[in-house]
Amino acid sequence: IAYQSYFVSPLAVKLIEGMNFESIRLGNLRVNFKDIEPIMRNTDFLSFDISAISNSYAKANVYSVPNGLNGEEACKVLRYAGVSDKITSIGLFEYNQSMDRDSQTAYLLSQMIWYFIEGYKSRKNELNPDLKTCIKYTVSLEDGQNQIVFYKSRITGRWWMGVPFKSKEHKQPNHYFVACSYSDYEEANRGEIPKRWIRTSRKLS
Repeated sequence: IAYQSYFVSPLAVKLIEGMNFESIRLGNLRVNFKDIEPIMRNTDFLSFDISAISNSYAKANVYSVPNGLNGEEACKVLRYAGVSDKITSIGLFEYNQSMDRDSQTAYLLSQMIWYFIEGYKSRKNELNPDLKTCIKYTVSLEDGQNQIVFYKSRITGRWWMGVPFKSKEHKQPNHYFVACSYSDYEEANRGEIPKRWIRTSRKLS
């Protein structure tokens, strides 16, 4: 999340995507910051490198760079992480206290942790959708044979997609609920299969 192309090899990005993980450039993230929300809901452990933050806000690391997330954006990431019912632990890395002469980086890290805790206190115990409190949307694809089912929580406004998979225990396909966004629903309505659906299906196959 929030990587900068000139610091990341295209081969590394291709490898990540080949393993069916998501990657978002800093510029793309800023176009719609809310896209990070479903990613956080699908995450078990968050590793946050301080070098992802601009040195205007966090200088106390050896990889300090002029561009990157600003302080407010870094706090938003941790807020979304805190709200996620799936995340069990986080790590903030690369902080070098000896370089933090004015304690600015420490102040920012403290605020980030505060936002995570504030988000944690707001959790809704909504790891999977409660179908009784959700609106169901079924989108038929152009071939007329396949469809994608979406669920939107009436309580929080969160979205999920149902991704079918087969198991040894059940003859009929089950559905794995993957957190998604309204933009995934819009993409399906345009006749396109959302990339998040494809990645999840590949992981389950």
